[in-house]
Amino acid sequence: MNFTSEKPATFNREIILRAPLNGTRTDLASIDAPLYAAGMWGPALAFTYAGHTLYAPADCLIKSIPETGYAVTIKTRHGLRLHINLLPAGHALMGERCMRLVKAGEKVKAGQPLMSFQPQWLKQQGLPLNGVCCVMNGEKCKAVVHSHNRQFMAPEDPLIYVYI
Repeated sequence: MNFTSEKPATFNREIILRAPLNGTRTDLASIDAPLYAAGMWGPALAFTYAGHTLYAPADCLIKSIPETGYAVTIKTRHGLRLHINLLPAGHALMGERCMRLVKAGEKVKAGQPLMSFQPQWLKQQGLPLNGVCCVMNGEKCKAVVHSHNRQFMAPEDPLIYVYI
């Protein structure tokens, strides 16, 4: 399943996932993320970000937040599994200059800061400030719809609507 632009005619529940950071939605093909573009992690939404903090997009459980990367995997209270990666091509940095503010196994509220990082330093390393947000179990949903907003502010603006 891929992202769609319209909600389905019938559904049981609408789940709104908030923007985890400030940014602009971008074309998935324009970033260096072949596994995400191929759908290996589920429906993926690409973005270019601004700011220095990643926030929880919903009330959730932190499944993983590795010390060696700029990524987090969460599970919402509705069972959605999300993977957010701020540097799909930045694995060589080994998480340098990224401060994790939560730990795996921790329950967090929507809008709670999860990690902080230094975008200026990332730019100095020659890395684009592009990331992806994937709904890892999107195939179990009726639809996964991206917000019609091209730009978003964390944690207020909606980023993704999931229909089950």
